[in-house]
Formats: sequence, structure tokens, C-alpha cells
Amino acid sequence: MKKLTKIIFHVCLLLLGITLVGWQPIHANSGSQTDHCSDADKIAVVQHSIDAILQGDAAKASVDFSEDGRLWFDNVPEFNAETGEFEVNGSFEATGADVEQLMAAIISVVDNIQLDDVDVDDDLYTAKASVTSTIYKDAGFPSDTVIQDYTIQFQGCKIIDWHGTYPEETLEAADEPNHHDSDDKKSTKLAKLQKANKALVTAYIDDIFVKGELQKIDDYIADDCKIYQAFLGDLTGPAGIATWANNYWAAFKEPKFTLASYASGEDLVFVDWSWTAVDAETGTKPFKVERAVDMYRVKDGKIVEIFDMIDTLAFSQQ
Repeated sequence: MKKLTKIIFHVCLLLLGITLVGWQPIHANSGSQTDHCSDADKIAVVQHSIDAILQGDAAKASVDFSEDGRLWFDNVPEFNAETGEFEVNGSFEATGADVEQLMAAIISVVDNIQLDDVDVDDDLYTAKASVTSTIYKDAGFPSDTVIQDYTIQFQGCKIIDWHGTYPEETLEAADEPNHHDSDDKKSTKLAKLQKANKALVTAYIDDIFVKGELQKIDDYIADDCKIYQAFLGDLTGPAGIATWANNYWAAFKEPKFTLASYASGEDLVFVDWSWTAVDAETGTKPFKVERAVDMYRVKDGKIVEIFDMIDTLAFSQQ
């Protein structure tokens, strides 16, 4: 469980560099997306994706993945506050329909993305990305901008595999982090805030989705909370959570969660979780989630954003 707590923060660092694909029209004189896609088309597809991310459009940013396209990352750095060093540990992968939910999470933390050293060789696209987000300094990096490497495999004009990793120069730049632990008072204040945010999210999950105390929804959820739910789509505020929770309790009973959480910066809490329950109607058919990752944003003691990133395909096949 301690290892899972570390890995969930890696997800955030990985997501910051992702620049998925937006919609790129293929004109009649250029052939179909699967028959032919020029180098210029591939470059335009990726650039359009970056534009979609910066415009906050998760659907457009993910539409050009193939139906079972894969998005994965490795070589992820984590700052160990006890040793004062960065360690490379963790990986992350998503496929198919779940890409859009991840894109929404990426959009929430990325401030800017710029590609350099772009190269296309047949169906293989490579580039270096300068990714800017305030969360990097929260993680201990010396700058808000870091470099990531991207390797993208195309089939026609569809992306079938997107691999992101931190190159050596990024890891070396993190060897002497300019993190805020040098200011004892600020570090203590941040630690207390992170602890409170983690406690709020944990209590929310326990009260609403374990105990079924839906009358407490208003205690946790801000009126303008934005909710991206894997099965129900976009929801808003306490009423949105009530819709989610009522559907949940109509379908399942005897739920049991295993949680690991990691707070980042002043407002983000990532929860790595597994879950079991039984069918509410029969009381016997089992359901389970072996692993999922959710992201929460907290402001002024209330949850203001929720990204539910369950593997919908695997769950639907149970």
C-alpha cells in the first residue's frame, strides 16, 4: 500500500507531459485515415491535440486515438523528502475510451506545452516536449517547466501507441531541487493543508460510497464542483454527486474499498484504490475493481473537481 501511495503521485507527473491527439480533418484528396497519412498530416494531428489541451477540450484531444489505442509512461521521477533525492519509480498505462478522462485530468494541471525536435519516420513520430505546470515545483523540481520525450506510433492518421518518458536531462535537473522545504514555516503549513485535504477526500469516500450517508454530500462538495464520472459523464455540484451515489447504491451493496492517497501541492489529492461489492438485486454476483486512480481538487475545505478514471471496459465486462 505504501508503494501504491508513491505511484499515484507519479501518475500526476506523467500526465503533465501527455499531449494527446485532437481532431484533424482528412480531406477527400488525401485518402482515408487508415490508407494513407502523410508526415505533415501526423505533425498536424499532434499539434492540433496540443492546441485542444491548452483550450481545455479533452474530447478533441483524445479523438484521434484508435479504438484500442494505448497511452503509457515510464521512467517517472519522485522526490523523496526523507533522503533529499529523486528516485525513478513507477509507470502508468491507459487504453481506449479511458483516454478522454485522463485528458481531462491533464488539462486541469497543464499550463503550457511546446514541442521541439519533431521527427517523423514512416509511422513513428518523436518529439521533445517542454511542459509547464506549477505542480512541478510542488514536486521539488527546480523549475515549473520540464522536458519529456514522446514516441507516438501511427496507423494511418490514428494513434495506436503513445509512450512518454522523462529523459536523463530532466532527471539530472532534479538532482538539486529548489523545493519549498527550505522554508520551515511554509513547509509545515503545506504539510498541514495536505493532511487536511487527504482527510477530507477519505471521509467523503467513506461516508458516501461505503456507509451510504448521502445526507452528508453538502459537507464535502462545493456548489460549483465539476465532476467527470466515467459512466455518467459530466456532472455538477452536490446534485451531481447525488445522481452518482443513487445510481451506485441502486446497483451495488456491501462495498469495500482499499485506498492509498497522495496529496500534491496545495489543492490536489490523488487516490489509488481497489474495490469489491456484490450485485444489489441478487446479493450474490460479485463485482470488483482491481485498481483505479481518481483525482480530487480541494479549495476552502470543499471538493471542487473530481476526475473518476476507472477502466470502464474492464468493469463493463464483469
